[in-house]
Amino acid sequence: TLTDNGIGMSQEKREELLNYLNENSLPTTCIGVKNVVSRMKLIYGNNFTMKVYSNENEGTSLCLIFPLKEDVIS
Repeated sequence: TLTDNGIGMSQEKREELLNYLNENSLPTTCIGVKNVVSRMKLIYGNNFTMKVYSNENEGTSLCLIFPLKEDVIS
């Protein structure tokens, strides 16, 4: 889990980010996050999950969930 205590984001912005990460479009923002998610999905397939928690004026947390080693796609 990666957490900051920044300005956070609205529910709309959080949903927009999650939708963007699930698209196969060319990234224009959040390139680093998009690259991490794309690479983890290549390695782990549907066994990889990223959750985003955020509240305005409180910060944001990204939770990366990986499978146990024996569950990795060969």
